[in-house]
Amino acid sequence: MGREISLEDYAREILRTGRRAHLVVAHEQLVGLMTAEALHSVPQQDWDVTSVQAVMLPKEKLHWAAPEEPALSLLDRMRNVGMQQMPVIAVEALSASSHVIRSFTYCKPAVN
Repeated sequence: MGREISLEDYAREILRTGRRAHLVVAHEQLVGLMTAEALHSVPQQDWDVTSVQAVMLPKEKLHWAAPEEPALSLLDRMRNVGMQQMPVIAVEALSASSHVIRSFTYCKPAVN
């Protein structure tokens, strides 16, 4: 699915996969992050006429980590930007095919 898909189709993707966040990729490039939270920011009656691209978090505003980033460095960055979760993205995984919404792994620090 591409970034042009409707929010209605994205809601079906959430139900199909059980994942609440997806990377949006176009032409083998990361273009943003789409989440269930962003989906629910739009009234449901508008889902069929609103695209993922219209409400996704653009990559320029996305904080993410590479799988090889040291955990302490990642935790420090998360604290500095006030994030409790951060997507971990393997760049080579983005080149498999274009116009696809991809899922990813979140890094969430353990709470003692």
